[in-house]
Amino acid sequence: MTPEKLRSIRDAIGDGYFAQTITSACLAAQQGLAVTVPFSSAASRPRRR
Repeated sequence: MTPEKLRSIRDAIGDGYFAQTITSACLAAQQGLAVTVPFSSAASRPRRR
């Protein structure tokens, strides 16, 4: 993942949700937990701006 892609994700979902997502993933990784994300083909489609 590139820095540009991370910025794009942050800009799309907002700073608050982005920070929560990163924090949750880091905590899970530190605790040795698996991180699973439900798949949605509708949510996976690129958004047009």
